[in-house]
Amino acid sequence: MPVELAAALSAAEADGLAEAGTEHLLLGLLTDGVAAATLEQLGVTRDKIRDASRRLFDYPAEPDRTGTSVFSAEAQAALLAAEQLATERTPTCARSP
Repeated sequence: MPVELAAALSAAEADGLAEAGTEHLLLGLLTDGVAAATLEQLGVTRDKIRDASRRLFDYPAEPDRTGTSVFSAEAQAALLAAEQLATERTPTCARSP
């Protein structure tokens, strides 16, 4: 699993959530690489994402500490769309065997 996706799941677990949402994918992008550098230049920080997420989304009063987080349906759809776009833009690099 790519480090950014593992970081997204870890962020959801740190929030005590059973599912990692698209906000957690954004947190994962802050891990390393071009995406992290770009977001940093735009002033996007982990604290800003977490603050906005708590304002915009319903976080449970009691965290779910039952196990490992999984990606929400919305996050899975975002990952699939990103994969499809990458495949269309770079067909020779699409999937490794």
